[in-house]
Amino acid sequence: LGRMARVTWVSVGADASDRENLAVETPRLARELVTPHLPVPITARIVNYGARPSPALLVNLKVDGKPAGSTRVSVPAKGAAVARFVYLFGQAGTHVGEVSLGTGATGDSLAADNAAPFVARARDRIKILVQDARPTDDPTKSESFYLLTAMAPGGAAESLAPKLREGEGLGNVNLRDYDAVVLAGATRLSASDRRALAEYVRGGGGALIFPGPHTDARDLNAGLQASGLLPARLGTRQNLSDDDALTLNPGSITNPALALFKDTSSLNLSSARFTTYYPLAPLADAAAQNATQVMLRFSNGDPAFVERKVGLGKIILAASGASAAWNQLPLKASYVPLVYQLASYLGQGPTSHRNLGQDEPLFLSLPLKDANKAVRVTTPTGRVDTQNSVLDARGVSFTYAGTSQAGVYRVAVAGGATTDAFAVGLPADESDLSAVEPGPALAQVGMPAARLNVAKTPAQLTQTVRRARYGAEVWRPLVWLVIPLLFLESLLAQRFGRRG
Repeated sequence: LGRMARVTWVSVGADASDRENLAVETPRLARELVTPHLPVPITARIVNYGARPSPALLVNLKVDGKPAGSTRVSVPAKGAAVARFVYLFGQAGTHVGEVSLGTGATGDSLAADNAAPFVARARDRIKILVQDARPTDDPTKSESFYLLTAMAPGGAAESLAPKLREGEGLGNVNLRDYDAVVLAGATRLSASDRRALAEYVRGGGGALIFPGPHTDARDLNAGLQASGLLPARLGTRQNLSDDDALTLNPGSITNPALALFKDTSSLNLSSARFTTYYPLAPLADAAAQNATQVMLRFSNGDPAFVERKVGLGKIILAASGASAAWNQLPLKASYVPLVYQLASYLGQGPTSHRNLGQDEPLFLSLPLKDANKAVRVTTPTGRVDTQNSVLDARGVSFTYAGTSQAGVYRVAVAGGATTDAFAVGLPADESDLSAVEPGPALAQVGMPAARLNVAKTPAQLTQTVRRARYGAEVWRPLVWLVIPLLFLESLLAQRFGRRG
């Protein structure tokens, strides 16, 4: 740009006396998947861009327009603090909330960032299909017993509602009736089962696969790879002695679904010992480089859980079994929250991300009955945009890219019952009111200093714009230069000219 045009830098930074500002960043839910049966921790970062601290600052939480809690935080100068809330969304559906600063935010020079909206969608229950290929009468050897007990203790379904299917194959089960599918003690999948599972995952479903005593690694590798679902290749089964048993390494966690377990003070995954497992070799995806990810590793560095994103959904492969025959994990206190986190992560579906950044497109997965229907988006200013949903191999979806303004966007399918909402947050750096020096800023983007004008006052800006449009007046100096030259020329002509 600097080689083609002259750039005028206009400083809109506040004066030093007007730079005090507090801002609420976009609130975060501890998990995107919310149910009416389990309270959800909500956090919001409060940032102080000013030079004065803000002690005991009141922070309020509203949900669906009603007060839902308050807390106080002390924010140091040029620092930040986290406001924490715990809220139970009592009804299923889409809920719009807001975290805002109380009346104690004195000296604040920008009111637009004193509140931040968020959206949470609560579902009644997460429906999970658990398949046990080789069921047994002995619960200690069953591949599904501990999973079902963790999901629904005593058979009482709350946030998770599991349904057991015993025997090999998925039969005539409609996988779209479930939010997630768990294959415990996985065995060979028929061609029809592989197609059904692949279609389910690509359409936004989640699958979790545990190997077991009857797993044939070669068959499972071939079947999952043929359907494009294999996250990692299973190697030769390893049987270890108690002295050589492996443990899980919480420090290796990279996936946000398991971030809860990085802090081992209350839930320690590393206390369980593993004596049997399959070494997993993650597969690279040339079409999507970040599609495959190791979620957690063993103490020897081998992957324990590997995830692969396929279409709109995801599939996770475990290295060890779900029963207590190969490891002690089902006997540990961390097992129940681990199962909950994995099930919630897989069951949240492709439309879980409802709190977006500016210019980040919103995405909505719709039921088949809404294919090719008009979808209305109401922006924060009240403007209504309409465009049709799209039907492709992934299913019915809707994408909207016009999220340039912060606030709440309402979505509704014309002639249907589908309604939803998304929240777009303000860019965090816009809350910093301090002035930026043009030299260092433009040097970062390679702007030549010789092509730069700086306008610090309105008068300088007006003068710079006028000069850019009409140029500068040079006729007066030229006239005063030409007049003496004309006089000199006449004088010289009279003195040295020829005489007739």
